Amino acid sequence: MLLSSWCLVLEKSKTDPYASVFDFSNENGDAFLSKLRENNIDCLDLRAAIEAEQRPQHSLFFRTDHHWTPAAARWAAKNICEHLNAFYGYTANLSLFDATKFDEKKYAAFYLGSHGIQRTRARSIPDDFSLYHPKFSTSFHLSIPSMDIDRTGDFSIFYDMKKMTPLTAYDTYAYGNRALLQIQNQAKKDGRKLLLIHDSFADVMTPFLALGMEYLQSIDPRYFYGSLQTFIEKERPDTVILFYDIIEFNLDGHHATPRSPFDLR
Repeated sequence: MLLSSWCLVLEKSKTDPYASVFDFSNENGDAFLSKLRENNIDCLDLRAAIEAEQRPQHSLFFRTDHHWTPAAARWAAKNICEHLNAFYGYTANLSLFDATKFDEKKYAAFYLGSHGIQRTRARSIPDDFSLYHPKFSTSFHLSIPSMDIDRTGDFSIFYDMKKMTPLTAYDTYAYGNRALLQIQNQAKKDGRKLLLIHDSFADVMTPFLALGMEYLQSIDPRYFYGSLQTFIEKERPDTVILFYDIIEFNLDGHHATPRSPFDLR
């Protein structure tokens, strides 16, 4: 089996005023990536892309929530596919990720994220929240075993509109935190299969990433209780991506506990 494994992280710019003062996510992430690179594991650090493009860090995230926006996730998906094209033999059409290729449905002052819920509406101004629909033709087959979902349709099948409420809008994308998603892009015929092992930051990114390849499987190990090794041996993905926000490195990833996102046994 040809298996490539690499790690991708995103977090605060190193120029953030709280970096290395109250928050040491960058240091923890740097240490983790350093050890991976010592073992010749390819790493794509999106912090470098953020700084190279001079993107305002706070524009990538909600004010009332710790997650990034769908627009930022689409940008990340394009960066990932560019890396896959360059080094792993993928043939994603990068132009499909451009903002001009999507219709945006914006819900103004709608979303009260995890921090906003704690502060309440009395002290928080809700965020705008957007759903995106490609202007080009799309066709996907989506399977979510934990929800008994097995359906075929256009890009809109990735949206769980029951979750489109001021408190749960983030979970509209890819049905929120799910153990396993299996996606076939029926408009792409390259035979490439990607496995994404991830945290909740990938929820809004997964639908966009699926535009770039024929097969995409995503696993959230916080909810997936099977064996990752057995899953990989059975499904034989061409590439495995470990995708995490750097804040996860502040958790007990070095301990073998059920909570640890890096206990990948």
